[in-house]
Amino acid sequence: MSKKHKNSRSETTPTDDLEKSQNSTSGTNSIRNLGATLTPHKYTATYVRAGTLGKTKNALLVMLRDEQDHLLCDHIWVKYCNAFKRMNAGDLMSFTATPYRYIKGYSGDNHAMSDFSVDVSLTDFRQVRVVGHNPVVEQKVNDLKQKFDEEKARQ
Repeated sequence: MSKKHKNSRSETTPTDDLEKSQNSTSGTNSIRNLGATLTPHKYTATYVRAGTLGKTKNALLVMLRDEQDHLLCDHIWVKYCNAFKRMNAGDLMSFTATPYRYIKGYSGDNHAMSDFSVDVSLTDFRQVRVVGHNPVVEQKVNDLKQKFDEEKARQ
């Protein structure tokens, strides 16, 4: 990481910000401190699976940590990119990504502004590398797939 990026960080630590967001009035991680600035940062996370929401393909990552190994969030859905094609459930990955803010919430009629919140996700994945493997995550994904297949067969 360049000096420019290190010097642009805020006074609070990612852990402080995670605790603040967990203790917020909504009770959800409404804002994750994925970087004090919206510039690329280095992260590690465990790949779980791909999924779709409408026409958008996404990837589920768990235990997202910054380069100082602070836990930023327990899970995050990000837009699927070519880097995830070679990932298997349980792969611990290291990467550089750019945080971005977006409005989260239901956008249908008759909903108050309280139904919306600002959240942060990651985009522009670069230097994606597999640096380890978590067999527990892999086993849980396989168990869920098997359970889903069994339920589907019963119908």
